[in-house]
Amino acid sequence: MNTILLEHPKSWKSMKKIIKCFIFDLDGTLVDTYKANFIAYKKAFGIAGVKFDQEQYKQFFGQRFDEWASKVMPGKDEKEYKKIKKNKSRFYIENARMCILNNSLVTFLEYVNKIGYFTCLTTTASQKNAEGILRYFKIKKLFDYMVFGEDVNQPKPSPECFYLCFKKFGLEPEECIVFEDSEVGFEAAVNSGAQLIKIKNVNQRVGGLARKP
Repeated sequence: MNTILLEHPKSWKSMKKIIKCFIFDLDGTLVDTYKANFIAYKKAFGIAGVKFDQEQYKQFFGQRFDEWASKVMPGKDEKEYKKIKKNKSRFYIENARMCILNNSLVTFLEYVNKIGYFTCLTTTASQKNAEGILRYFKIKKLFDYMVFGEDVNQPKPSPECFYLCFKKFGLEPEECIVFEDSEVGFEAAVNSGAQLIKIKNVNQRVGGLARKP
């Protein structure tokens, strides 16, 4: 996996407090789940008789299913959307082997966890899907606190998920660094007041870099 870390322009220059917590996004940041997610959605929508392509997936990437399902399949009732979501979840876990771990970032996560920093996961994914991937790669134990899609009223770009992390450990935003890969994640992190490190190019596979579970 080819990973490029890009600093938010004001991150390091404006840092006045000692960092106490590192907050990580999951999909596209710690783990490249793009292929597994896309194929799972494609199969789930296909069962419902709806074509779902990569352009649609890219358009809604980083958003919660509940926010965009009606745009792909308008005019359906809640029961049908829930069925697609359930099928997608099943296919996604079955496709876990297609995911690629961001080895360099996970090595950093292991290090800061070991030496005593607070570590948090914030993801728009459901708890079931996220924990399935975390268990597959054996990295769930590296987090002190996790915020899943169903834990917030407003998903990213709302900073609500980050506020929960600050509150959990009694921290100021400036005492935390967020790792994100999507535009909605960048916006949420900046709006929260935390420091931000942008993760880029994590969807590019480089031979031999995928960590085995």
